[in-house]
Amino acid sequence: MSDLRGKRTTVANPMYEPQAYSKSGYRSFRAFYPYYLGEHSNAICRRLHLVGTTIAVSTLVRAIIAMIPLLDKDPLHRFAALRFGQNGWKSIGKLLLGGFFQGYVWAWVGHFFFEKNRPATFKHPLYSFIGDLTLWREVMTLQRRP
Repeated sequence: MSDLRGKRTTVANPMYEPQAYSKSGYRSFRAFYPYYLGEHSNAICRRLHLVGTTIAVSTLVRAIIAMIPLLDKDPLHRFAALRFGQNGWKSIGKLLLGGFFQGYVWAWVGHFFFEKNRPATFKHPLYSFIGDLTLWREVMTLQRRP
């Protein structure tokens, strides 16, 4: 298979074909990922995942930038323009919680209304989270179609 730029790539389950769930579970993310992709065979569901993950990643980056003024000893320093909210670390916590919530809401709307299945998050939360990020990275680097 080739990516959207014409380079030859190898991605797991490139056609998002549904896979049978392993009754013995998954010992590695590599074994889980083809199943994860099969649970996202609906294009609208995948695109909603991409929206949610983009919001979550953007919020994380914004939170990291907002931490810079809090680490500066001089409150009137030039980094004060990067501050988020009036409550310091509490504001950053709320920002991160909101981004996390947004990421899952978009994804779950895709599963419940378009894919019509239960999100893999309920069975394998860590692998599912890594799957979201891996799918997002593959699409953003043009290795996979959304």
